[in-house]
Amino acid sequence: MRVYCAGPVAGMTVEQVKTRHALIGRWLSGSGHTVIFPVNQAEMDTACADGVISGDGDPHVPAVTDKALFERDKWWVQGCDILYADLSHPVDHASIGSMFEIAWADILGKHVVICKPKDDGDDRSVYHHPFVYSAGHVIFSDPEKALAYIAGLK
Repeated sequence: MRVYCAGPVAGMTVEQVKTRHALIGRWLSGSGHTVIFPVNQAEMDTACADGVISGDGDPHVPAVTDKALFERDKWWVQGCDILYADLSHPVDHASIGSMFEIAWADILGKHVVICKPKDDGDDRSVYHHPFVYSAGHVIFSDPEKALAYIAGLK
């Protein structure tokens, strides 16, 4: 199956993104899935300042303009079987791109698996929202459990 991997990128370091991609890739590629990551090395190199990814497109590089990234990611979500949204990394604000990807996947009838921090009383993640809970078909708080679940889907 084709698994599109959504998750925050802006504000993360290149190393954090590479680490997340490596973990997801090991779990899912090893179980026979094709894994699609919406950000590649060229984009990380283009959109970085001091090792931190800005999340902005580059109007001078046709393949990484805001519009090009938006349309490409939407096309990839259309072609996937499963959308895995790894929202487990602590952030100060919600990833708008990830929210779009989750919404597209839900509307298109894709299987949506979300991993987000567990909400404990008043300590709620930025992803504590009824739309996230409604669009997520299966929601985990442990990335390894989420990936094991997806790895078992054939």
